[in-house]
Amino acid sequence: METWKDLSKFATENKDLIGFILVVVGSAIALARYSYDKAWERNKFAHDYADQIYADPACRLAMDMIDWNHTDTPKVVPECLGVPAGCTIVWSDATVAHALRLHAPFSPEEYLIRGAFDALLNRLDRVGFAVRLGLLIRAEFPTSLNYYFNRLEQRQLLGSAFAAYAERYGFKHVPKLWPRLRQLRTGANSRSAAAA
Repeated sequence: METWKDLSKFATENKDLIGFILVVVGSAIALARYSYDKAWERNKFAHDYADQIYADPACRLAMDMIDWNHTDTPKVVPECLGVPAGCTIVWSDATVAHALRLHAPFSPEEYLIRGAFDALLNRLDRVGFAVRLGLLIRAEFPTSLNYYFNRLEQRQLLGSAFAAYAERYGFKHVPKLWPRLRQLRTGANSRSAAAA
């Protein structure tokens, strides 16, 4: 019984301190819940946006070119991009890298390739900007898109052309998603200097 009286006396004398502790603990719990909810929203946004990238025929074409070394363009893609029905293009790392060169003139096929890469880089640049602002964390972006960055690293000719194209045409936020982009571009410069 004496213990309860002491406890009651302590609570009465320190009610402000106890109230403060309860407020701090409640705030910490609310902040943790808010943080969890925001992480969930950011993750959902990143995955929904990645789905939009995959659904865009121009982005899909650029990703196919990054993924496959030599192939016919799927028939559905050219029709969606305004190429005459039944028309296909064949590409390789060399033809895509040549299309991504910095100076004209370009053939109609090269304009199609450049348009596809513009669409992809534009979408990736928006995500990189969101990462720069802190609205997204790079780790929250779907790793399925990292596959394409890894493919670019494995295929040096295409990777260095992609990096140069992104840099030249002002897609400055893409490195927020793919920090090794600058290294790939730098590596291409040092390789060409060593060859000369």
